Amino acid sequence: MDPRPLPLLLWHGWWEDSSCWDTTPDGREGFKTLLLRRGFPVYLLDQPRRGSAGKTTVAAPIPVAPNEQWFFNQFRLGEWPDLYDGVQFSREPGALEQFYRGMVPDTPDPSTVMSSSPGRARHSTTSARQS
Repeated sequence: MDPRPLPLLLWHGWWEDSSCWDTTPDGREGFKTLLLRRGFPVYLLDQPRRGSAGKTTVAAPIPVAPNEQWFFNQFRLGEWPDLYDGVQFSREPGALEQFYRGMVPDTPDPSTVMSSSPGRARHSTTSARQS
């Protein structure tokens, strides 16, 4: 009997895309490979107008204001600019830069995010080497 008959759907958060499940900002394996190794079928979903579902026919403004401090605090890494003691985020010099590079512009029209606009899913098989 298969103890995991249903797939897991991993949906990114605000200002991210499905690649956030692939690896951590410092290059360690992400939840996708951890779950695949344990035999879970995994789908990674991009919200409409983000990541692999980024093409759109509706124009949207892209904010250009710096927001690194907000992400630092929102993801509970610490209180800007200091990491919390014991935080499980890498203290390697490039890790924060990679973390910020993983953020994508917030362009969805809120009225369509959960209604008629299809997202794009990537299916990962039960082998962690395939994705």
